[in-house]
Amino acid sequence: TKANIMLFDEFLRGRGIKETTLYNYHKFNKVYINEAIRFGLMSESPYLGIKVNRGKSDNRKYLTSDELMLLKDCSISDFKISKARDLFLFQCYTGLSYGDMYKFDFEKDVVERDGKYVIADRRVKTNEDYFIVLLSPAIAILQKYDYKLPLLSNQKYNDYIKVAASYAKIDKNLSSHAARHTFAVFALNNGVPIEV
Repeated sequence: TKANIMLFDEFLRGRGIKETTLYNYHKFNKVYINEAIRFGLMSESPYLGIKVNRGKSDNRKYLTSDELMLLKDCSISDFKISKARDLFLFQCYTGLSYGDMYKFDFEKDVVERDGKYVIADRRVKTNEDYFIVLLSPAIAILQKYDYKLPLLSNQKYNDYIKVAASYAKIDKNLSSHAARHTFAVFALNNGVPIEV
């Protein structure tokens, strides 16, 4: 009912949830409501007449060149944290999403073109083909792990990245997605057109 939708909204707001996250909760709720309508369990959506504000996302987080070097060069004794740092750096050098990196297989996904290694694969999220030239720092990370990237769950990976950032004395709340933004800023600063 509309009343329950409003109570749900108040409950979420009472927990201090950001506007963008709150919008997503409602978006997912609408999926189930639409399914119930399709199965004849409801006649109409209780969201009719209710406007949920999308909100504004926080500024995109990324590492500067100096911060990237701090992270790359810092000494990390814990193997799990060091692994997460290497995966994060690999993302920074390739722009791969967590999902695409997780399924990355050097033997299947990399081809050699004009003396360079190129990832030629399909995105997990959008099913679009993509091509990425592997930079030498990315290849160095692959060599370190015998061309098989170590796997971590997304949650553990994001937890470990935060710890790795503290080792490097970087005061940013990093996540795997920040690596993609770092790659994008790096590419733009080096003359790659935004369309690419």
